[in-house]
Amino acid sequence: MAAYEVEEGVVSTITGDTLEKARRELSEDPEKRLHAIKELRAAIDRWEESAENEEKLKFTRKDGKFLLRFLRTKKFNVDRSLQLYVNYHKYRYKHSELLGGADGDVSLHHESVEHVLDCGLVTVLDARTVRGEKVLYVRPAYLDLEKISSGDVVKTVLLILDKLIDDEETQVHGFVLLEDLTDVGLYKMMQVAGMEHFKRGVLFELIQESFPGRFKGVHLLNQAWYITIILTIAQPFLKQKMRERIHMHGGDFSSLHDIIDPAGLPAQLGGQLTDMELQSPARLFRSL
Repeated sequence: MAAYEVEEGVVSTITGDTLEKARRELSEDPEKRLHAIKELRAAIDRWEESAENEEKLKFTRKDGKFLLRFLRTKKFNVDRSLQLYVNYHKYRYKHSELLGGADGDVSLHHESVEHVLDCGLVTVLDARTVRGEKVLYVRPAYLDLEKISSGDVVKTVLLILDKLIDDEETQVHGFVLLEDLTDVGLYKMMQVAGMEHFKRGVLFELIQESFPGRFKGVHLLNQAWYITIILTIAQPFLKQKMRERIHMHGGDFSSLHDIIDPAGLPAQLGGQLTDMELQSPARLFRSL
C-alpha cells in the first residue's frame, strides 16, 4: 500500500481497517488528503487576516499533522474544519487565564494539575472499545472539593484530550466516556454541578464546539435516581447528537461488556482490573 504524506517527510500512520473506516465514515481519501490540508491552511490564512478575526488571534500551528485532526472530525469538509479550528483557538483565548496564560497551551503547564492527574478522578484505560474508541474512566467520588477546583478539572480534561488526540487511531475512532457514579450522593452531585466552571458549561463548550475529537458516547454507571434530574438541568447545554449518545447502565454492565472486554475494565464495572492496575494519566506527560 502506498504511503501518502500529510506534509513533506511526514506520512500518515493509519492503515488497514482504520483507513477503511476513515474512508467510509470520514470521507478521507489518502490521495486527496494533502490537497485538503493545503485548502484548510489557505482558508486559515485568509481568516487570520480578515475582519472576522476580532481578537487578532495569531495561529502558530498550521502543520499538516495538526490540521488533519480538524479535517477528520468534520469529515473533510474544509469550511466546517475551519470553524472548528477557529473555535479551538477562541476557546483557549477566552479561557487563557484558566488554561495557563496567554498561550492557552495547557500542555506547557501540566505540573499545576499533577494532584488531579494522580487522584484517580480521571483514568485512561489501555483497552479500547470493540469499535476502536479510546476510553476515559471518570470517578466523581474521587473529586476532593477542598483540594480540587472546577478549573483544575477542566484543565486536566483538556490536557488529557490534547495528548490523546495526537494519536491518529484515536482521531479516526474517537472517545467514549465511562462515568462511574459509585458513592456519589445527591449532596455531592449538586455541589459538583454548582461549581463555577461546570455551572457555566465550560466543559460542554469544549466537547461540543471547540475540540477536534469524535465523542462517541457517555456511559453512566452505578447512577442513582436523581441523575435524571441532573441531566434535565444539563439539557440546555447539550446538542441533540450528544443527548442521543448518553447511555444509562445503572448496575447492569452486560451491555457495557458488549463493547469493552471485561479484561480491560475495572472491577467496579464487572471487569478484571484492580485499582492498583489503573494507571494514572500523569504517565502520559512525565516523559515531556
